[in-house]
Amino acid sequence: MPTIQGLWKQLPRGPRRWLQRQAWEQLSRFDTGHDLLFLNHGYAFEDDDEPPALDPRDEANRYPAQLYHVVAAPGRLRDKDVLEVGCGRGGGADYLARSRRPRSLVGVDLTRSAVDFCRRAYDVPGLSFVPGNAEDLPFPDASFDVVLNVESSVLYEKVERFLSEVHRVLRPGGQFLFADYRNARKLPQLRDQLERCGLEILAEENITRNVLASMRRETGRKRELIARHAPRLLRDSLERFAAVDSGDRELHAFECGARVYWRFVLQKRPD
Repeated sequence: MPTIQGLWKQLPRGPRRWLQRQAWEQLSRFDTGHDLLFLNHGYAFEDDDEPPALDPRDEANRYPAQLYHVVAAPGRLRDKDVLEVGCGRGGGADYLARSRRPRSLVGVDLTRSAVDFCRRAYDVPGLSFVPGNAEDLPFPDASFDVVLNVESSVLYEKVERFLSEVHRVLRPGGQFLFADYRNARKLPQLRDQLERCGLEILAEENITRNVLASMRRETGRKRELIARHAPRLLRDSLERFAAVDSGDRELHAFECGARVYWRFVLQKRPD
């Protein structure tokens, strides 16, 4: 008789990731407070690097907030119109709106329950949230100075379509700040997709080591949150998605180099 774990491992990657995402969305529904504001793996600075000073309200989510700090650092968001695609529960958008002072920051997400939560949870001048599909963004051409996408594109069906939409909604000279993970053998494909979308790669960085260090440090907190909020039936799936299951291949893939986490800064060419 096959075990649930055995059946899980037999699923193709696409359905498996979809089910994991659905599990996180269900967990989001069960969290009626403010425990789950970020859904990324986080970023830990090296021992000789000085981490950023955070507002006390952000300390509980230090590592996920630090990922946004690093990804958005080159963007100079102050007084800019910013779009975050795949904002999830809005923790990153809220953090950037308070710390970087953009003129406006719009978070868009496919999950209506997440958008509804964000609209209730955050009250920052210039910060707003709308439902929308990353592959068909509900905004006019040349609407934003900066587009941000953090650990979301790995779940998109058509990454090329998403990148085309990013190019469309950016103003000439605008920046796309992008970070996500891929199987190492697919990194050249991702770079090719980025180069063909009409944006110029200004900088890129392998941040796998920093993300992996964060994942290890966050294991206890994530496991406690899952145990507190998730029904027992969903806990195994959520721990796999969050890479806190001991011996899980999600975490091992980063440890052995089969999976890498990369950060890019891209720019739309001026007219």
